[in-house]
This record gives sequence, structure tokens and C-alpha cells, in this order.
Amino acid sequence: MRYMGLLLALVATSAFAQDKPIDPVDFLVDWQSEIGQRFRIHDITIYGATPEVATGVLDKQYVTLHEPWQDMNDMRFILRNCAALLPSDTCKMTITATVAKDFIGKLQLVDVDFEIPK
Repeated sequence: MRYMGLLLALVATSAFAQDKPIDPVDFLVDWQSEIGQRFRIHDITIYGATPEVATGVLDKQYVTLHEPWQDMNDMRFILRNCAALLPSDTCKMTITATVAKDFIGKLQLVDVDFEIPK
């Protein structure tokens, strides 16, 4: 399943609760009902970044990250270090993003907040 690796690393976020794991199978079945919900994704590697879009890879599974970005200062790091065509450990990080559909109805993550590695 294409998104299984991504789903294994998804955890729900809430302003009022600590992060809690989400069942990957439930998310796979119900991700369309999760549109608009925010999730925290650990150990995702960002590459192929442009000002509008980037690719995330997690356990050999790919997902599209799309603007809007939460912090344009973070994008300076992303564009300087994560624009390469191949993933690099320099760009392995945690992100928080909102679940959305792309123009053909597939999963994408938007409103991305990158936690830049120190």
C-alpha cells in the first residue's frame, strides 16, 4: 500500500492534547474524512523542493507537500538544502501538516510547518 509507511508515522495533533498515535489502517480507509485535520509526521525526508511544492519520503513511501507553508523562514532552509533530486539526511525532520486532496483526488499535505533540524 502506497501510503502505509507514511501512515505508520502519522500522529494526530491538537492544541489541547498531546500527540497520540493514529491507526494507519483506519487512516488509509478514512483519510478523505480526515481532510482539514492536522497531523504530525516524524522522520520524513524532504527533497525536490520548490517554492510551491516538495516531496516527502518516509520508509520508501512518497507524499506531496504543497504550499501554503507555515513559516517562510523555514523555506529558506528547505530551498537551500532540500531542493536536490535525491533525498539527504540533512533534510530528515518532523513536520506538522493538514490533510488535503490534490487536483486528481489523491492525498497531499498542505499548510506545512517544518521543524528544521538543529
